[in-house]
Amino acid sequence: MLTACSERREYVSMLERAKAVMNDRPDSALAVLDSLGQHESEFGKGFRMRYRLHRLNALNKVDTLFRSTDEAKEVADYFDDHGTPNEQMLAYYLLGRAYYDHGEAPMALQCYQDAADCTDTTAADCNYAQLARVYGQMAQIFYEQGLYRQQLVYGQQSVKYAWKGKDTLLALGNYEQEG
Repeated sequence: MLTACSERREYVSMLERAKAVMNDRPDSALAVLDSLGQHESEFGKGFRMRYRLHRLNALNKVDTLFRSTDEAKEVADYFDDHGTPNEQMLAYYLLGRAYYDHGEAPMALQCYQDAADCTDTTAADCNYAQLARVYGQMAQIFYEQGLYRQQLVYGQQSVKYAWKGKDTLLALGNYEQEG
């Protein structure tokens, strides 16, 4: 029993390491998560779902095409009832990305809107940079559909939250898209 507890701590530590490098080195985060995935049968449901959420996030960050919406849907359903606002936002964002990769723009927009609705912008730990990405994805869909006014509205929201999240590159990229 003592060995099982220490292994559990090791799994939690690996997940935290992957999360720590997710934005700067998503390929390294994915390698850590894939290594951790070898033990997935030993995870409890809550830890398994957190693992899957962060693995999907790493796959998204290395620009992998989502082949299915099933896993993203399962993760979003779980975090809808069990997650923090930041986890819920991320889960719905990733589900939106999966729908987007399958050419389902209306479903992707709905998921992005759900992601934005989950967010608690009054919380001290609000992930503004992620919220900026949510609005940026919505702006991109509107741009591709030729709905430029909506693209500008959501692009401005993306800029606003990118600055709050201290994501200068995203803010400047959105300014460029406005032009």
